[in-house]
Amino acid sequence: MLLIIAIASVLLYAAFMFFVFARTKVKHIAGSQSVPNVSIIIPCRNEENTIAHCLNSIAAQSLAADYYEIIVVNDDSNDETLKKLNSLHSTVKFKVINSQLPGKKSAIEAGIQQAQFDIIYTVDADCTLHPQCLETMVNDFHNNQFKMICGLVNFTEGNGLFGTLQQTESAAIVGISAAMLNSGLPATCNGANLMFSKQSFYESGGYSGHKHLATGDDDLLMHEFYKRFGNKVRYCFHPFATVYTAPAETFLGFLKQRSRWLTKSNQYRLPWNNVLQLMVSLHLIAFYFLLIFLLISFSWGTLFIICVKYLSDFLVAWPLKKVLKFNTLAILIIPFYQMYIGVVLLYALTGQTDWKGRRSVLSDFK
Repeated sequence: MLLIIAIASVLLYAAFMFFVFARTKVKHIAGSQSVPNVSIIIPCRNEENTIAHCLNSIAAQSLAADYYEIIVVNDDSNDETLKKLNSLHSTVKFKVINSQLPGKKSAIEAGIQQAQFDIIYTVDADCTLHPQCLETMVNDFHNNQFKMICGLVNFTEGNGLFGTLQQTESAAIVGISAAMLNSGLPATCNGANLMFSKQSFYESGGYSGHKHLATGDDDLLMHEFYKRFGNKVRYCFHPFATVYTAPAETFLGFLKQRSRWLTKSNQYRLPWNNVLQLMVSLHLIAFYFLLIFLLISFSWGTLFIICVKYLSDFLVAWPLKKVLKFNTLAILIIPFYQMYIGVVLLYALTGQTDWKGRRSVLSDFK
């Protein structure tokens, strides 16, 4: 009976991945004769080592500086971030404001209140933009009269196998998320590369339903937009619509990051999100079970099922490789690497989930 359940779980996962493959198409984006203005908001806490790279990548955009403003929102940084920002004013035009309340959402809201333009673009301070990222996303947003578009986030090539595995897993998550949203099944996105209408932000309720969480400025906000505006919320699946960030350098940093993400999962209200999480978890358990079963008692049928699982993964990787750079061979190790999920659950239960010295629940920040 367990064998049948395991086989069914893996085959269901493979069928889902074939669905993702069929829906993963690189988007064609035409240029616009009239380009609208954009307010770029960068929430920033303790980013003395990264903020210059972020701002310089914006200054190097193909979109002329006349079409955008940059608002850096200081979220009570206690390092040399403000000093670093002061040294950059001679090379990049931007303004700095201070958030009056703690947390990334409050910082973004402070930036939105100060924004001159209706189109809001949020990017994390530890990211750098592809040189044509802004132009590509603005054209897609404007041409299709979208209310929100989600851009791509790619990890830079990390040092060693740990960084490579994070990069590969991230590419898969982005590909699955893009395919699902563009199929009318919104799952996740990343606030490090997000564009939306200021007016629509207020119409959708913004962060009001999950303001107490330190995370959720991305997918939970996207869910609110989708419930309000439907197919006017889309993924911009184009190689230029990409920002780059570094993977976690240490396993502890990785645990904190994933534990922080876990705090928002119980806020998902769209049923397919819970189904997706359950399916992925069950398929991993089934994979381990089938692998042990294969080692104990070799069976061509069991080997075939495992090969089908890998075939579906590599099939999805094929179109993703055109958009996001990652090591496809790392896919072979991903199921073993993803055993970290159990460790993350245990770590989250310790209550030590934090971000830059703050607890993940905003009520605990005081």
